[in-house]
Amino acid sequence: MGPDMFPGPSWQALAVIVTTIVGAGSIVSAFVVRLWNRLNDMDKAHNDFRVEVVRNYVTTEALIQVEQRLVAAINRMTDRLERALERQSRHNEN
Repeated sequence: MGPDMFPGPSWQALAVIVTTIVGAGSIVSAFVVRLWNRLNDMDKAHNDFRVEVVRNYVTTEALIQVEQRLVAAINRMTDRLERALERQSRHNEN
């Protein structure tokens, strides 16, 4: 059996096939690298946002403490106002 018994693609056809496969692989690789970079950028942006939230937003515990201080301050002001009104009414009675 000689080499002519099994006809196949020529060397030129093989070169075109290999070049096409390498070119397609390069395009796919570039696309994957670009997507990977965008994913990393999004991950960094997400982490930056999480840090900003931690820095700028109040925890539930802190909000409860602020609310308690406001309620206490309002109660003190109410007591003062009531005492002042009582003194005023006593002064008007005399």
